[in-house]
Amino acid sequence: MEQWINCRGGRLGMELLFYTGGDINGDAGTVMGYNSLDGEPAAHAFRDLYVLYRQLLCDDKLSIRFGKLVPTYDFNNVVRSIPYSEDADNIPAVTSAIVTPLYISPTQLGIMPGYYNSATGMAAVLMPTDHLYAEYGLYDGNLAAGRQTGLEGPHFNGYYLQVAEGGTIWTIGQEEKPGGLGAGYWYQSGLLSAPSGNVRGAEGVYLFGSQRLYFERPGESNNGLSAWIQLAATNSDFISMHRYVGSGVTYFGPTRYRDNDSAGFAFAYGKMNDDPAADLGPREAIYAWYYQYQVNPSGYLQPNVSYISAPRLAPRSPTIITMQIQPGPISACTDSTER
Repeated sequence: MEQWINCRGGRLGMELLFYTGGDINGDAGTVMGYNSLDGEPAAHAFRDLYVLYRQLLCDDKLSIRFGKLVPTYDFNNVVRSIPYSEDADNIPAVTSAIVTPLYISPTQLGIMPGYYNSATGMAAVLMPTDHLYAEYGLYDGNLAAGRQTGLEGPHFNGYYLQVAEGGTIWTIGQEEKPGGLGAGYWYQSGLLSAPSGNVRGAEGVYLFGSQRLYFERPGESNNGLSAWIQLAATNSDFISMHRYVGSGVTYFGPTRYRDNDSAGFAFAYGKMNDDPAADLGPREAIYAWYYQYQVNPSGYLQPNVSYISAPRLAPRSPTIITMQIQPGPISACTDSTER
């Protein structure tokens, strides 16, 4: 916007998405979802993934965005790098696992807009220092009312989602191993249809963190080991999952001469809503392994092996092998972890 109308700190952007797919997570019998590439039952539609305007204020310490947004990009996201000015303190990516809970907490399923259902709203991020941040978002909450907010909106009918989060980052030791921690609270308004009857509103909390544990060659490369963890809880009868814990490890540059490859393990465990009318089991667990292989500077192949223990919707525990292909350009990067 500065080049266009001399408005410093402004940016206007749009991303379009055409999605076609089936209910592959339902076919596997999982409530949490072993594959984040499929978010909902079968759909074939163009979607405005986001259309937003962003403005930086207060010497770039305050960022305000509004439009059609994807809240899971900004809140409860252990994978993304935290937007600070010191690149050395960022963890650009801690895992490339495809399990759904990495990108949307099971305690927010049916409430939190994300890929591929964006929502109209606004979000503000305050970064008073290079190591602290606080953010708040207000969105059209009609996803909880059964509407496809990625195809509709905005609606002003009493269904709103509010999310607040704060966090910090740090470096440890002489090798300056980076880490980060974030915690948040969300509230969904409106009359929600639960298995035992309607409930008024829903709320929950979450916590996530990541830490670099080991550098192979400190100061020379970013090869080494990182770990992450997620925790979340809600008591709403509208939500199928009431407690969640997830964790995992990633090794960047796992073999000689393959600095841009990575290998990792992810674990997700959820305790179900115990309302008898919900007809859910007591728990569900997903174990996932992957290897991300760089084919060329802008393309990757990623085989994944997922095992689902005690799936709610299947008669037995399945083991699933998937192959993910990531062709085309990726974000410009300066080290092996930025992808």
